[in-house]
Amino acid sequence: FGEVQEAYEHLGGYTLEAQARDVLHGLGFKDDQIDGDVGALSGGWKMRVALARVLLGRPDVLLMDEPTNHLDLESINALNIALQRYDGTVLLVTHDHDVIDEVATRIWHFHGGKVEDFKGPYEEYAAYEEARAAQSAASTARPGSPRSAVSS
Repeated sequence: FGEVQEAYEHLGGYTLEAQARDVLHGLGFKDDQIDGDVGALSGGWKMRVALARVLLGRPDVLLMDEPTNHLDLESINALNIALQRYDGTVLLVTHDHDVIDEVATRIWHFHGGKVEDFKGPYEEYAAYEEARAAQSAASTARPGSPRSAVSS
């Protein structure tokens, strides 16, 4: 029993409830919600409970695929804050440019069988991509050359 108790203490078992409350408060929960029935919560709040559960496990890496789908704005904001505070690595697959801008410090864009690595916020990446696309369009459209051909 002593060994099990020591392992439980080493893993933070005695402080788990306090840690859970801290994480849940950070995700916007009030004490009455924490102590209430999870089944009575909306989908967005249940997502926050699931995120709290993951964060309490202290993983080194979070893999998230479109985490903002079906969430309300308040839940998205809570997710952004939680991910900004997260100490580990987050690999996030999303089309939500606002979340990328809020959370990402590095962007990997997969397109045409290639991977482009960009360090910085999404807003800078979008401006870079727009300038590159304009340059590419200008270099392929030569004066006097037809863009399409018709044969008979």
